[in-house]
Amino acid sequence: MKLLRRFSPSRSEHSVRVRGRAVYHSYSFDLGPGLDIFRVAHTLMVEDMGSVATSPKSNELRVSRSIVGIETALREAESMAKFMDEYYSDQPRLGVLFRQSPWLIIRFFFMYLAQVFSLAGTRSPSAEQVSKDNESELSDEPKRMVVEARDGLQKALVDFHVWGAIRTRTEQSQYSSRYFHTVPYLRVELNRVPYSDGLVGDEVLDVSLMLHRSGICILTLSTAVYTELDAKNIANCMVSEYRKLDRAEISEPIMRRFASGNGRITRALKKADLPTYERLRWVVMRPEADGPVSFDTVFEVYQTAIESVARRPSRSGWKSYTTLSIGAPTCGCHGSGAKDHHRSEFAQLMLRATRPLTLKPETEEDLLENHLKIEDQELWISAGNAMAVSWEQDQPDLADDLHHLIPIESAILQIRQLEQIDRITSDAVVRDKRLFGVQHLFAVGLQEYKRNLLQGPDAENVVEAVLNKNSAPDLYDRLMDRVKVLESIVATRYSRMVARRSIAISASGFIVVLLFLLPRISETITELEGQNQRSRNLIQAADTLLNGRGNLVLAVYVSAIVVAALVLVWMSIRKRIKPVRSRRFGFRLKQPIEVALKQPDESP
Repeated sequence: MKLLRRFSPSRSEHSVRVRGRAVYHSYSFDLGPGLDIFRVAHTLMVEDMGSVATSPKSNELRVSRSIVGIETALREAESMAKFMDEYYSDQPRLGVLFRQSPWLIIRFFFMYLAQVFSLAGTRSPSAEQVSKDNESELSDEPKRMVVEARDGLQKALVDFHVWGAIRTRTEQSQYSSRYFHTVPYLRVELNRVPYSDGLVGDEVLDVSLMLHRSGICILTLSTAVYTELDAKNIANCMVSEYRKLDRAEISEPIMRRFASGNGRITRALKKADLPTYERLRWVVMRPEADGPVSFDTVFEVYQTAIESVARRPSRSGWKSYTTLSIGAPTCGCHGSGAKDHHRSEFAQLMLRATRPLTLKPETEEDLLENHLKIEDQELWISAGNAMAVSWEQDQPDLADDLHHLIPIESAILQIRQLEQIDRITSDAVVRDKRLFGVQHLFAVGLQEYKRNLLQGPDAENVVEAVLNKNSAPDLYDRLMDRVKVLESIVATRYSRMVARRSIAISASGFIVVLLFLLPRISETITELEGQNQRSRNLIQAADTLLNGRGNLVLAVYVSAIVVAALVLVWMSIRKRIKPVRSRRFGFRLKQPIEVALKQPDESP
């Protein structure tokens, strides 16, 4: 399918042009029920495939191994800065210097001696001035370099934390607290992707992964689109496959897992001469060497890497949902008047039309229905994409866009959960073990469908719109019909299981009665006593221990009853052994950084 390259405006004398803000591609895929989200998140952090991992149930931020290395370097730089301040003070204190760094004292001592000897043979009249100038340079230049290094490391550390926390903090404020009584998902901010294309030039693609306990994963690729967009550029932004890139840089840990997931040898990556920054090495993908590179190409690399970490392939195909955020019109229209002036063009863009179409007025009205109550903002929703419009804004605003993106991705998650259940329950082979697993899947997978979990004024409308546009209610009704059939099958299988268990219990009780009737116990002991001398000695010892034959018979009888009771209890209780899974993921910093969202009524 080729994108629409030309639009024929029917109601306007000029084409639509707007200020771009940002675009979000939400890719969803299914790794299947039983996914250990904590293990996957921990592996991503250990292998430096991400920077920050968070749980919505906690405010703690867990970081990757490379971020721990940045914190270590920052502490060393802070120690060095204190050392330099003390060393070049008027009266340096030796104890303070030793506490900061003993080895630096030795190093600076030899540096000072070398400087003195280099000036010792100078006979110039200005030697004293030269010495003072050199001393000034010795004191100022190292301090400046240390301070710059410290500030750079501190900024990098804070930036990683802020970006890693802003999404989860916004979700914590949007979702009802009852949703986080358990841990429904973990969010991992994966390594960013620097790229360049003909639309925005050099930019960075941020990558955020949601690992849901149902096995559904949503990988969000987001980037700023701060440029003027015409109809052609808007259409290219709406379809991730057609956003062609001139260059994309993927971090080596991601590429290593991607190669491993494809069964390739990764030793070549270790030997390759790759650019290094942010404490990582980077592989550059270019169309001339790797074929066409698009946002879909980047996603497929990340998906394969995640599947390799999870040690399970995707159970069904992936889907992409695009949310494009645009701002004020630049075509000469004013504010929301652009919607009326370019209604046909906007409607065809929402429909992803591949050729100029004349749509019915009711179709245009449906495609351009506003699902927000906010003045000067609109959100148009279709089955595969949405467009968030701020008629008076032109700057990218991630926090504002997240209020639209979170309910959209909540609806995507619900749709994928329904599709997961539909895929598993459509299997024609129904066995007892799988049947009860499917019953559990229904109980867990339908927990979030159409629950009022989001608290925003427009969140429920947005979720409902995305669900309806993707025919989720029809799929849900079909699953409910299947539930009724499964209920009857489960009831039949369960009755049969209970009947078999009752027969087994009755048979075991009957055997116990036959073998251990009280009169038979006494006769059995007497017969055993006459067998041989060893049996006689054993029974006599038991008589002596229990003070008589009667007590021995009673002890054997009570023991038989206890054993029979234990067997009956064991056969009646269905044992459920749950594996103990570690809930640890990522690493803690020695000096944690707290990130909180500013409330609207707080002053800056």
